[in-house]
Amino acid sequence: MRKKLKILFYTLSALFFYSWVIPIEININSFYIKIAYLAYLIPYMIYEAIQLNNDDKNKGSYFFVNRLYLVIICSVLLLLLIILLK
Repeated sequence: MRKKLKILFYTLSALFFYSWVIPIEININSFYIKIAYLAYLIPYMIYEAIQLNNDDKNKGSYFFVNRLYLVIICSVLLLLLIILLK
């Protein structure tokens, strides 16, 4: 199940970013692709976070927590750089 969800996530991500690079000229507007991507992205990220947290508990590691710390630190550094560059 997890592998199928990951494949669907990568497919929707490719469509989403492909619509930015090359405008889609078919009946489906790129607006609907963005809606479908965001509607799938948020629940998938919550599901994946729960699964990674459970994996860490089973293995006794802190891989997911360390990854969250890395994202938070990089976000703060990015905000500080944006503020300093203005």
